[in-house]
Parts: sequence; structure tokens; C-alpha cells
Amino acid sequence: PVEESESTIWSVDNDNVLAAKTATEHLREAGYRRVGFLAGPKGITVSDDRIEGYRQGMAGSECHDLVWHCDFGFIAARDTASEILRSPVRPDAMLVLDDFMAMGVVLAARGQGLVIPEDLGVASFNDSSLCDLFERGLTSVSLNIPQIVRTACGRLLKIIEDKPIYGPRRMIIPTELCVRGSTTRRDL
Repeated sequence: PVEESESTIWSVDNDNVLAAKTATEHLREAGYRRVGFLAGPKGITVSDDRIEGYRQGMAGSECHDLVWHCDFGFIAARDTASEILRSPVRPDAMLVLDDFMAMGVVLAARGQGLVIPEDLGVASFNDSSLCDLFERGLTSVSLNIPQIVRTACGRLLKIIEDKPIYGPRRMIIPTELCVRGSTTRRDL
């Protein structure tokens, strides 16, 4: 079989590094100083890219590498966050790999009597309907999934129909940080 090189593959994606950098910078601008990142398992591209963006967003900070890994899912995130929030290096804000895992962090924080966003700011990715379940809303990066799907399907149809495709082979769809109450502190 012929191995496809990256330059011959058409793709539609977002910039996870930039998205994580933007979310991290928002947390810092909101007044949080010890911002941590709860990532997924090591070696997963989306997780690794978001860690890189987090590190870029924390550049120049004294607390620039508070990164923890856990399995995907609500329960794994809750259990890992419970340990993190009991540790002496407890962050005052956490960026979390996705909204579902962020809800596990919220539950862990509540279990320890922490108030969000005053004691712990929480931000995540996907801007899913879960963001509205949190009473003041969960700050989350919208990956603009509908636009990714439309663009990918449009390109795929052109490939199937053997029509020309104009533009770069790797199309990057912009993300948007949707700021809600989980990172809006009242004490500043």
C-alpha cells in the first residue's frame, strides 16, 4: 500500500494550540495565578496540542507547568481533580480537556467546599450543552463543529465528484472562547 504524506491529505481541523493558549490567557487575565491543566492520556494529539497551548499561555508565569493527566471521562476527571485539589500545589483555576471532564472537576471542587469561580476558575473545550448545566455557565472554547462538518463534507463531495478544491490542503476553522460565569470572579 502507498503511504499518504501529510501534503496529499485533505483535512479540516482547528488549532488546538492556539485555542488552549487563548483560554489560558483568559484565566490569567481574569486574575487567576496558579492555572493548571487537566489533560487526557499522554500521547493523544489533541491533549498534547492543548498542553502546548497551555504552556504558551503560561509563559512568564511562575506556575507554568501544572499539568496532570487522566483517562477520558467524567469519573476519571472527578477522581483526579479531587487529588489535585487536596494537594499543596492546588491551582486557583483549571483548564480542562473537555466539557464532560470539566463537570467532573466542578463536582470534585464542590465536594471539597470550593466555590466556583471564586476559589477555583474552570474553563474547558467544546462549548457543548453541558456548559448550560452549571448555574453560572461554564467557560468553554467553541470549536465551531458545525463549520468543521460543513467544510469537511463539502470538500469530501468535491473529492468524490472529482472536482477541483481550492485553498490549502489543511483548512483551519477558527475557534471562539465563550466566557461564562465559571471564570468571572466577583472578588476582583
